Amino acid sequence: MKRVSLLALVIACANASAVEEKQQTYGAILSATTEQSDNALRAPENEISERQDTLQAGVFALYENDLIELDTNYAAAKKYYDKESQRDRDSLTGRTSFKIGKDHHLVDLRVLHVRQKQLVSADAIDLEENQDEKQILTIQPSFHTRITPTDTFFIQGNATDVDYRYQTLSNSQREGATTGLQHSFSSVDLLGIFISHTDVDFEFLPELDYRMQSYAVSYAAQLRKLQYKLELGQSKMQSQFDKGDEADTNPYYLVTASYATGYNQWDLSVTEQSSDSSMGLGDNAFGEDSGFGDSGSNKPDRIVLKRAQLSWRTTALCDRCTLNLSGVAEEREYLTQERQEQSNGVALGVGYNLSRSANIGARIQLRQQEFEGKSPIEDFDTTQIGVYYSYNFSGGTSVRLFASEFERESDSELQDYTELRSGITLSHRF
Repeated sequence: MKRVSLLALVIACANASAVEEKQQTYGAILSATTEQSDNALRAPENEISERQDTLQAGVFALYENDLIELDTNYAAAKKYYDKESQRDRDSLTGRTSFKIGKDHHLVDLRVLHVRQKQLVSADAIDLEENQDEKQILTIQPSFHTRITPTDTFFIQGNATDVDYRYQTLSNSQREGATTGLQHSFSSVDLLGIFISHTDVDFEFLPELDYRMQSYAVSYAAQLRKLQYKLELGQSKMQSQFDKGDEADTNPYYLVTASYATGYNQWDLSVTEQSSDSSMGLGDNAFGEDSGFGDSGSNKPDRIVLKRAQLSWRTTALCDRCTLNLSGVAEEREYLTQERQEQSNGVALGVGYNLSRSANIGARIQLRQQEFEGKSPIEDFDTTQIGVYYSYNFSGGTSVRLFASEFERESDSELQDYTELRSGITLSHRF
């Protein structure tokens, strides 16, 4: 794609202009996984027992000097099905965060890129053939200048492309700008006021185009053990067919907090924001290890997202133990389809280090999905229980043994299934 090539060119040029290296980490990972499923299509009956193999190659890099910052990680994979229950499929996932210029400079340029898998729709069975790949490329040039010793004026442009590999009707582009003032009370806290305007265009469905204006007040503090940010404001979305008094006005708020002690790490995120089903949750907002992924929609639409997530990680149980507990609650309100989706889930994971090289662990995840509206979509619950054992050899080679049981229960039982999956992964890090 041209957009990916442009991103690679920008990164290459920035690396060439590096003036003084501060930190540099890079490498590659090759892995092969073979696993056996007793219900490859996750069907309520006529189960297919099948071996599935995955080959994966990944690269990563972390680099910083006095001018640029780069954090990138990508993996290309190919999956094979022994009994051809699904088509063999390749995928590319990963992310890049790249910035030219520092906060004390007059201007800077940030490039963000993410490519992630997601379910085609929230009620789809979690199979490879029901997953799409969404790519989000964002370019953000910024200008900021100090107008007093404690006040900074800024203006930031934003150009974002959202591209789907298969569901191309959801492709969209957005352009806009944000401007505002930031006031520093001290070296650890900051007050901000900003307003923004964004135009959103759908590539193949121009009748869904809309514009959004928003404003907010924010306050952020970074203490020794506690970091938090509060934002409160309002957003207004209006399609090209709406009249002035027909715009959708919704509150906007964001609360994030992180608290760390010697043995515990707490993270909280609560938000309500206006968006659309093309953008969705954006850059994997649930986090890499949350176990709760994004999903698309059968028909693009403007939506209001409400989400709360709380996670706790502790090593207080014993010197070799790690316990992870997380909970997520999300609600999507579609503004023109008279439809709502609600998702609630909890996950519990525990790990134990047998030695410096070996560890074992287990994880259980429960999820409840509910739908309201005119569409005849069934509510369902899912349960996933898994265990693993991993060993790291000297020289970068590691092996991982795993087994998981999946279960889904729906109102009509037509989409119910159980599946037992087990396998082994061999990988090498260069």
